[in-house]
Amino acid sequence: MDRVRAVALGNSPADILLKNGRVVDVLTETVYEADVAIAEGVIAGVGSYDKAEKIIDLQGAYIAPGLINAHCHVESSMAVPEHYCAEELRWGVTTLITDPHEIANVAGAAGIHYMLEAGGQMPLNYYVNLPSCVPATRFEHSGCVMDARDMIKLVNEPGVLGMGEMMNVPGVIYNSAEVQKKLDLFQSLGRVIDGHAPCVRGKELAAYVASGIDTDHESISWDEAKEKLRNGLAVLVREGSASRNLTAILRGVIEEGIDVSSLAFCTDDKHLADIRHEGTIRHCVQMAIELGMEPVRALRLATINAARIYGLHRVGAVAPGWQADLVVFDNLQSLKPQSVFHKGVDALKACEKITPVTPNASLQGSVKPAAFIDV
Repeated sequence: MDRVRAVALGNSPADILLKNGRVVDVLTETVYEADVAIAEGVIAGVGSYDKAEKIIDLQGAYIAPGLINAHCHVESSMAVPEHYCAEELRWGVTTLITDPHEIANVAGAAGIHYMLEAGGQMPLNYYVNLPSCVPATRFEHSGCVMDARDMIKLVNEPGVLGMGEMMNVPGVIYNSAEVQKKLDLFQSLGRVIDGHAPCVRGKELAAYVASGIDTDHESISWDEAKEKLRNGLAVLVREGSASRNLTAILRGVIEEGIDVSSLAFCTDDKHLADIRHEGTIRHCVQMAIELGMEPVRALRLATINAARIYGLHRVGAVAPGWQADLVVFDNLQSLKPQSVFHKGVDALKACEKITPVTPNASLQGSVKPAAFIDV
């Protein structure tokens, strides 16, 4: 940190200096003119700076924190993690919180290890929430069953953040012993527990939240989302390919002028073709602005809010000592990314040097064509 402090004081040149920019400050919901000095992967200073090994003149472009997709399933894109992450980066997302329950249903721990390895080599923050319901219901025929003992073996793997969406709502509220073991494990470690509670309301919702659930991404109306907020859940506003709930929820948020601290954006499931066309979280921000939300507030939902919900330290804002995950936008309406940085490195160029991970033998050939059946 000695060198970072020296750069902050102006006594040493930065690695990269973003000059003549407009900083999108999600901490105070303001925009102001400043330079951003980057050293050793973090933001050393925000203000007036002149010395750097590389100076990039932004000519008034906007410097925002890298965007955060608070809940997604990489497998739903039908692409390997390397290709999926490259598309997220192209649209300004520098942090992903993923739940690989789809591959876990096929290949169990081997599938999760593959997703961690493949996504973890990409130039972005790639986090996995361990799947909590494999299989999703006891009526399914899956390639794997994961209980609390299996999760214990994975919980301290690099990149594992918390527990994935707890879809077994009856198991939570009616005291399933196995479900309680999973909840106890992550609560004892102080890890975030994602929820999955579509249309759960009233006393059932209270019992679900009281069991230690932290988030939910299944609200389809403002009325449902507001009840979940009042019960203490962080509401992840979803806009994917199949489920598109952002407009219904944010219209209520804007009309009632509520505090947005417990709101963040996610995609859940989004196809690669849709991502290539419009992005993921950048698209959520753009929609929020079109609905009447102030651009900096919309970007707050896409950055610092998600970081705080998931306990990501010094990620999600443009401030000294914070990780240099940044996206440069041409303006705050079209939100077209000019540059994307991860830990001070040009993330898009870094993607070009990545070699995709080859799945291990146990995963190869695991998808087989269905047999033809005469009817």
